[in-house]
Amino acid sequence: KAKVRVWTDSLRRIETCGKPVVAAATGTALGGGLEVMLACHHRIAAENPKARFGFPEVMLGLLPGAGGTQRTARLIGIAAALPLLLDGTRLTAAQAHEAGLLDAVVPPGDLLSAARAALLAGRVPAANPWDDRRFRPPGLQPGSVAALDHFVLLNGRVHAERGTCDPAPRAILSAVFEGARLPIARGLEVELDYFTDLVQGDVAQAMIATTFFARRAAAKGGWPAPDTEGPLVQRLSRYRPHRAIRTADGGRARAAGVDRRRGAGLLRDRGLASRARRPRSRLHRLSGLDGRAAEDDRRRGRRVARRAAGQLRCRRARRTDRACGIGRTPLPGAGRLMPRRTLQRAH
Repeated sequence: KAKVRVWTDSLRRIETCGKPVVAAATGTALGGGLEVMLACHHRIAAENPKARFGFPEVMLGLLPGAGGTQRTARLIGIAAALPLLLDGTRLTAAQAHEAGLLDAVVPPGDLLSAARAALLAGRVPAANPWDDRRFRPPGLQPGSVAALDHFVLLNGRVHAERGTCDPAPRAILSAVFEGARLPIARGLEVELDYFTDLVQGDVAQAMIATTFFARRAAAKGGWPAPDTEGPLVQRLSRYRPHRAIRTADGGRARAAGVDRRRGAGLLRDRGLASRARRPRSRLHRLSGLDGRAAEDDRRRGRRVARRAAGQLRCRRARRTDRACGIGRTPLPGAGRLMPRRTLQRAH
Protein backbone atom coordinates (compact mmCIF):
# COMPACT_ATOMS: atom_id res chain seq x y z
CA LYS A 1 0.00 0.00 0.00
CA ALA A 2 2.85 2.39 0.75
CA LYS A 3 4.32 1.88 -2.73
CA VAL A 4 1.02 2.73 -4.41
CA ARG A 5 0.54 5.70 -2.10
CA VAL A 6 3.75 7.25 -3.44
CA TRP A 7 2.24 7.29 -6.93
CA THR A 8 -1.10 8.61 -5.69
CA ASP A 9 0.52 11.36 -3.61
CA SER A 10 2.69 12.42 -6.56
CA LEU A 11 -0.37 12.95 -8.74
CA ARG A 12 -2.10 14.77 -5.92
CA ARG A 13 0.85 17.17 -5.60
CA ILE A 14 0.62 17.91 -9.32
CA GLU A 15 -3.08 18.56 -8.94
CA THR A 16 -2.71 20.91 -5.97
CA CYS A 17 0.56 22.64 -6.87
CA GLY A 18 -1.22 25.97 -7.41
CA LYS A 19 -0.05 26.38 -11.00
CA PRO A 20 -1.89 25.41 -14.21
CA VAL A 21 -0.64 22.12 -15.65
CA VAL A 22 -1.40 20.92 -19.19
CA ALA A 23 -1.09 17.27 -20.25
CA ALA A 24 -0.25 16.78 -23.93
CA ALA A 25 -0.46 13.19 -25.22
CA THR A 26 1.11 12.20 -28.51
CA GLY A 27 -0.11 8.59 -28.36
CA THR A 28 -1.81 6.04 -26.16
CA ALA A 29 -2.66 6.75 -22.52
CA LEU A 30 -4.05 3.67 -20.80
CA GLY A 31 -4.35 3.05 -17.08
CA GLY A 32 -1.67 5.03 -15.26
CA GLY A 33 -1.01 7.28 -18.25
CA LEU A 34 -4.60 8.44 -18.33
CA GLU A 35 -4.56 8.90 -14.56
CA VAL A 36 -1.63 11.30 -14.95
CA MET A 37 -3.61 13.27 -17.52
CA LEU A 38 -6.67 13.41 -15.26
CA ALA A 39 -4.55 14.86 -12.45
CA CYS A 40 -3.58 17.76 -14.72
CA HIS A 41 -5.82 20.79 -15.23
CA HIS A 42 -6.05 20.69 -19.03
CA ARG A 43 -5.78 17.66 -21.33
CA ILE A 44 -4.86 17.75 -25.02
CA ALA A 45 -4.19 14.83 -27.38
CA ALA A 46 -2.78 14.61 -30.88
CA GLU A 47 -4.77 13.15 -33.76
CA ASN A 48 -3.33 9.65 -33.84
CA PRO A 49 -5.46 6.81 -35.24
CA LYS A 50 -3.51 4.26 -33.19
CA ALA A 51 -3.81 6.11 -29.87
CA ARG A 52 -6.19 4.68 -27.28
CA PHE A 53 -7.45 6.03 -23.96
CA GLY A 54 -9.06 4.05 -21.17
CA PHE A 55 -8.69 1.93 -18.07
CA PRO A 56 -7.97 -1.74 -18.88
CA GLU A 57 -7.15 -2.65 -15.26
CA VAL A 58 -10.39 -4.59 -14.87
CA MET A 59 -9.08 -7.11 -17.41
CA LEU A 60 -6.28 -7.90 -14.95
CA GLY A 61 -8.54 -8.19 -11.93
CA LEU A 62 -7.67 -4.68 -10.68
CA LEU A 63 -9.09 -1.18 -10.58
CA PRO A 64 -7.34 2.11 -11.39
CA GLY A 65 -5.44 2.75 -8.18
CA ALA A 66 -4.10 6.28 -8.67
CA GLY A 67 -7.32 8.26 -8.83
CA GLY A 68 -8.86 6.80 -11.98
CA THR A 69 -12.20 5.91 -10.43
CA GLN A 70 -12.53 9.14 -8.43
CA ARG A 71 -11.44 11.71 -11.00
CA THR A 72 -13.25 10.07 -13.92
CA ALA A 73 -16.55 9.97 -12.02
CA ARG A 74 -16.15 13.63 -11.08
CA LEU A 75 -15.05 14.74 -14.54
CA ILE A 76 -17.65 13.10 -16.81
CA GLY A 77 -20.24 11.92 -14.29
CA ILE A 78 -21.01 8.62 -12.60
CA ALA A 79 -23.26 7.26 -15.36
CA ALA A 80 -20.66 7.87 -18.08
CA ALA A 81 -17.64 6.80 -16.04
CA LEU A 82 -18.82 3.41 -14.78
CA PRO A 83 -19.10 1.71 -18.22
CA LEU A 84 -15.56 2.81 -19.06
CA LEU A 85 -14.24 1.45 -15.77
CA LEU A 86 -16.24 -1.79 -15.71
CA ASP A 87 -15.73 -2.80 -19.35
CA GLY A 88 -12.17 -1.60 -19.85
CA THR A 89 -13.25 0.20 -23.03
CA ARG A 90 -10.45 1.72 -25.10
CA LEU A 91 -11.44 4.96 -26.80
CA THR A 92 -9.86 6.79 -29.69
CA ALA A 93 -8.82 10.40 -29.22
CA ALA A 94 -12.02 11.67 -30.83
CA GLN A 95 -14.17 9.38 -28.69
CA ALA A 96 -12.33 10.42 -25.53
CA HIS A 97 -12.85 14.07 -26.43
CA GLU A 98 -16.54 13.44 -27.05
CA ALA A 99 -16.84 11.60 -23.72
CA GLY A 100 -15.25 14.53 -21.88
CA LEU A 101 -11.93 12.95 -20.90
CA LEU A 102 -9.99 15.30 -23.20
CA ASP A 103 -10.39 19.04 -23.61
CA ALA A 104 -9.06 19.22 -27.16
CA VAL A 105 -7.71 17.09 -30.03
CA VAL A 106 -5.25 18.83 -32.35
CA PRO A 107 -3.00 17.80 -35.25
CA PRO A 108 0.29 16.20 -34.17
CA GLY A 109 2.39 19.15 -35.28
CA ASP A 110 0.31 21.64 -33.29
CA LEU A 111 0.28 19.78 -29.97
CA LEU A 112 2.84 21.84 -28.04
CA SER A 113 1.75 25.12 -29.60
CA ALA A 114 -1.86 24.38 -28.61
CA ALA A 115 -0.76 23.66 -25.04
CA ARG A 116 1.18 26.94 -24.85
CA ALA A 117 -1.71 28.86 -26.37
CA ALA A 118 -4.12 27.48 -23.76
CA LEU A 119 -1.78 28.54 -20.96
CA LEU A 120 -1.15 32.02 -22.38
CA ALA A 121 -4.85 32.59 -23.00
CA GLY A 122 -5.66 31.82 -19.38
CA ARG A 123 -8.01 28.97 -20.24
CA VAL A 124 -6.28 26.59 -17.83
CA PRO A 125 -7.27 26.94 -14.15
CA ALA A 126 -4.77 26.38 -11.36
CA ALA A 127 -6.93 23.70 -9.72
CA ASN A 128 -9.40 21.06 -10.76
CA PRO A 129 -13.06 21.80 -10.08
CA TRP A 130 -13.53 18.94 -7.60
CA ASP A 131 -11.22 20.65 -5.12
CA ASP A 132 -13.96 23.23 -4.59
CA ARG A 133 -16.29 22.39 -1.69
CA ARG A 134 -19.32 23.46 -3.73
CA PHE A 135 -18.45 21.11 -6.61
CA ARG A 136 -21.17 18.82 -7.91
CA PRO A 137 -20.41 16.18 -10.59
CA PRO A 138 -22.41 16.27 -13.82
CA GLY A 139 -25.38 13.95 -14.21
CA LEU A 140 -26.33 11.70 -11.32
CA GLN A 141 -25.68 13.20 -7.91
CA PRO A 142 -24.06 10.97 -5.27
CA GLY A 143 -26.54 9.82 -2.65
CA SER A 144 -29.61 10.50 -4.77
CA VAL A 145 -32.31 7.91 -5.39
CA ALA A 146 -31.54 7.89 -9.12
CA ALA A 147 -27.87 7.19 -8.45
CA LEU A 148 -28.76 4.39 -6.04
CA ASP A 149 -31.04 2.79 -8.65
CA HIS A 150 -28.26 3.08 -11.22
CA PHE A 151 -25.79 1.30 -8.96
CA VAL A 152 -28.32 -1.45 -8.23
CA LEU A 153 -28.85 -2.07 -11.95
CA LEU A 154 -25.12 -2.13 -12.66
CA ASN A 155 -24.53 -4.48 -9.76
CA GLY A 156 -27.07 -6.90 -11.23
CA ARG A 157 -25.45 -6.64 -14.64
CA VAL A 158 -22.01 -7.31 -13.21
CA HIS A 159 -23.30 -10.33 -11.30
CA ALA A 160 -24.98 -11.71 -14.43
CA GLU A 161 -21.96 -11.20 -16.69
CA ARG A 162 -19.01 -11.85 -14.36
CA GLY A 163 -20.50 -13.94 -11.57
CA THR A 164 -18.89 -13.93 -8.16
CA CYS A 165 -15.41 -15.12 -9.12
CA ASP A 166 -14.01 -11.75 -10.23
CA PRO A 167 -14.01 -9.19 -7.40
CA ALA A 168 -12.70 -6.28 -9.52
CA PRO A 169 -16.04 -5.03 -10.97
CA ARG A 170 -17.70 -5.04 -7.55
CA ALA A 171 -14.70 -3.20 -6.08
CA ILE A 172 -14.99 -0.55 -8.82
CA LEU A 173 -18.67 -0.05 -8.07
CA SER A 174 -17.97 0.20 -4.35
CA ALA A 175 -15.07 2.64 -4.81
CA VAL A 176 -17.15 4.98 -6.98
CA PHE A 177 -20.25 4.66 -4.78
CA GLU A 178 -18.38 5.42 -1.57
CA GLY A 179 -15.78 7.86 -2.90
CA ALA A 180 -18.14 10.06 -4.92
CA ARG A 181 -19.92 11.13 -1.73
CA LEU A 182 -16.65 12.17 -0.04
CA PRO A 183 -14.08 14.90 -0.70
CA ILE A 184 -11.51 13.96 -3.32
CA ALA A 185 -8.74 13.32 -0.77
CA ARG A 186 -10.84 10.84 1.20
CA GLY A 187 -12.17 9.32 -2.00
CA LEU A 188 -8.61 8.57 -3.08
CA GLU A 189 -8.07 6.77 0.24
CA VAL A 190 -11.14 4.62 -0.39
CA GLU A 191 -9.89 3.76 -3.86
CA LEU A 192 -6.44 2.90 -2.51
CA ASP A 193 -7.92 0.51 0.05
CA TYR A 194 -9.87 -1.39 -2.60
CA PHE A 195 -6.88 -1.47 -4.93
CA THR A 196 -4.64 -2.89 -2.20
CA ASP A 197 -7.13 -5.65 -1.44
CA LEU A 198 -7.35 -6.58 -5.12
CA VAL A 199 -3.65 -6.54 -5.93
CA GLN A 200 -2.89 -8.84 -3.00
CA GLY A 201 -5.64 -11.30 -3.93
CA ASP A 202 -5.18 -14.59 -5.75
CA VAL A 203 -7.55 -13.66 -8.59
CA ALA A 204 -5.60 -10.59 -9.70
CA GLN A 205 -2.25 -12.35 -9.43
CA ALA A 206 -3.49 -15.28 -11.51
CA MET A 207 -5.03 -13.00 -14.14
CA ILE A 208 -1.87 -10.90 -14.39
CA ALA A 209 0.33 -13.99 -14.74
CA THR A 210 -1.93 -15.51 -17.38
CA THR A 211 -3.21 -12.53 -19.34
CA PHE A 212 -0.11 -10.36 -19.21
CA PHE A 213 3.10 -12.35 -18.81
CA ALA A 214 2.03 -15.66 -20.40
CA ARG A 215 0.55 -13.90 -23.42
CA ARG A 216 3.75 -11.94 -23.93
CA ALA A 217 5.83 -15.10 -23.66
CA ALA A 218 3.61 -16.84 -26.20
CA ALA A 219 3.83 -13.87 -28.57
CA LYS A 220 7.63 -14.02 -28.48
CA GLY A 221 7.66 -17.60 -29.71
CA GLY A 222 6.31 -19.67 -26.87
CA TRP A 223 8.43 -22.09 -24.89
CA PRO A 224 12.02 -22.95 -25.81
CA ALA A 225 12.66 -26.01 -27.93
CA PRO A 226 12.90 -29.21 -25.88
CA ASP A 227 16.26 -30.85 -25.40
CA THR A 228 16.27 -34.32 -27.00
CA GLU A 229 20.02 -34.86 -27.11
CA GLY A 230 20.63 -35.61 -23.44
CA PRO A 231 21.70 -39.11 -22.38
CA LEU A 232 18.65 -39.59 -20.19
CA VAL A 233 16.28 -38.81 -23.04
CA GLN A 234 18.14 -41.12 -25.41
CA ARG A 235 18.14 -43.95 -22.85
CA LEU A 236 14.47 -43.56 -22.07
CA SER A 237 13.52 -43.34 -25.74
CA ARG A 238 14.61 -46.97 -26.22
CA TYR A 239 12.52 -48.49 -23.46
CA ARG A 240 9.88 -45.98 -22.35
CA PRO A 241 9.17 -43.48 -25.11
CA HIS A 242 6.37 -41.74 -23.20
CA ARG A 243 8.77 -40.87 -20.37
CA ALA A 244 11.35 -39.71 -22.89
CA ILE A 245 8.83 -37.36 -24.43
CA ARG A 246 7.84 -35.95 -21.07
CA THR A 247 11.48 -35.55 -20.04
CA ALA A 248 12.38 -33.86 -23.31
CA ASP A 249 9.47 -31.50 -23.04
CA GLY A 250 10.31 -30.64 -19.44
CA GLY A 251 6.77 -31.27 -18.25
CA ARG A 252 5.51 -28.20 -20.07
CA ALA A 253 2.98 -30.08 -22.15
CA ARG A 254 0.74 -30.79 -19.19
CA ALA A 255 1.17 -27.37 -17.61
CA ALA A 256 0.55 -25.44 -20.81
CA GLY A 257 -2.34 -27.54 -22.06
CA VAL A 258 -0.67 -28.38 -25.36
CA ASP A 259 -3.17 -29.79 -27.81
CA ARG A 260 -2.81 -33.11 -29.63
CA ARG A 261 -1.77 -31.60 -32.93
CA ARG A 262 1.16 -29.84 -31.32
CA GLY A 263 2.02 -33.07 -29.50
CA ALA A 264 1.98 -35.03 -32.75
CA GLY A 265 4.20 -32.43 -34.38
CA LEU A 266 6.67 -32.66 -31.51
CA LEU A 267 6.75 -36.43 -31.88
CA ARG A 268 7.46 -36.19 -35.58
CA ASP A 269 10.07 -33.46 -35.15
CA ARG A 270 12.01 -35.36 -32.50
CA GLY A 271 11.87 -38.71 -34.28
CA LEU A 272 10.19 -40.52 -31.42
CA ALA A 273 6.95 -41.49 -33.13
CA SER A 274 8.41 -44.59 -34.82
CA ARG A 275 9.49 -46.06 -31.48
CA ALA A 276 6.04 -45.89 -30.00
CA ARG A 277 4.09 -49.08 -29.50
CA ARG A 278 0.92 -47.14 -28.88
CA PRO A 279 1.13 -43.81 -30.71
CA ARG A 280 -2.34 -42.75 -29.62
CA SER A 281 -1.60 -43.16 -25.91
CA ARG A 282 1.73 -41.31 -26.26
CA LEU A 283 0.06 -38.47 -28.09
CA HIS A 284 -2.35 -38.24 -25.19
CA ARG A 285 0.54 -38.20 -22.75
CA LEU A 286 2.31 -35.45 -24.66
CA SER A 287 -0.83 -33.34 -24.66
CA GLY A 288 -1.28 -33.79 -20.96
CA LEU A 289 -3.90 -36.54 -21.30
CA ASP A 290 -3.02 -39.90 -19.80
CA GLY A 291 -4.88 -42.52 -21.84
CA ARG A 292 -4.33 -45.35 -19.38
CA ALA A 293 -5.44 -43.27 -16.45
CA ALA A 294 -8.55 -42.26 -18.36
CA GLU A 295 -9.30 -45.91 -19.18
CA ASP A 296 -8.82 -46.85 -15.52
CA ASP A 297 -11.19 -44.10 -14.53
CA ARG A 298 -13.77 -45.36 -17.01
CA ARG A 299 -13.49 -48.92 -15.72
CA ARG A 300 -13.71 -47.76 -12.14
CA GLY A 301 -16.73 -45.66 -13.03
CA ARG A 302 -18.45 -48.62 -14.67
CA ARG A 303 -17.84 -50.77 -11.58
CA VAL A 304 -19.24 -48.09 -9.32
CA ALA A 305 -22.26 -47.67 -11.60
CA ARG A 306 -22.95 -51.42 -11.63
CA ARG A 307 -22.62 -51.60 -7.86
CA ALA A 308 -24.96 -48.64 -7.42
CA ALA A 309 -27.49 -50.16 -9.83
CA GLY A 310 -27.42 -53.44 -7.91
CA GLN A 311 -27.94 -51.67 -4.62
CA LEU A 312 -30.82 -49.73 -6.12
CA ARG A 313 -32.49 -52.94 -7.33
CA CYS A 314 -32.08 -54.46 -3.86
CA ARG A 315 -33.65 -51.42 -2.25
CA ARG A 316 -36.57 -51.52 -4.66
CA ALA A 317 -37.08 -55.24 -4.01
CA ARG A 318 -37.05 -54.75 -0.25
CA ARG A 319 -39.43 -51.84 -0.55
CA THR A 320 -41.81 -53.96 -2.67
CA ASP A 321 -41.58 -56.87 -0.25
CA ARG A 322 -42.46 -54.65 2.66
CA ALA A 323 -45.43 -53.24 0.79
CA CYS A 324 -46.69 -56.76 -0.03
CA GLY A 325 -46.02 -58.13 3.44
CA ILE A 326 -43.29 -60.50 2.24
CA GLY A 327 -39.96 -60.87 3.97
CA ARG A 328 -38.80 -61.07 7.53
CA THR A 329 -42.15 -59.95 8.84
CA PRO A 330 -43.76 -61.48 11.98
CA LEU A 331 -46.87 -63.55 11.33
CA PRO A 332 -49.93 -62.83 13.36
CA GLY A 333 -49.57 -64.74 16.57
CA ALA A 334 -45.94 -65.67 15.90
CA GLY A 335 -43.34 -64.76 18.46
CA ARG A 336 -40.33 -64.77 16.14
CA LEU A 337 -39.24 -63.50 12.74
CA MET A 338 -39.53 -66.00 9.92
CA PRO A 339 -37.43 -66.06 6.74
CA ARG A 340 -38.97 -65.24 3.39
CA ARG A 341 -39.27 -68.82 2.09
CA THR A 342 -41.13 -70.03 5.19
CA LEU A 343 -43.38 -67.00 5.01
CA GLN A 344 -44.18 -67.66 1.32
CA ARG A 345 -45.10 -71.27 2.11
CA ALA A 346 -47.31 -70.09 4.92
CA HIS A 347 -49.12 -67.78 2.52
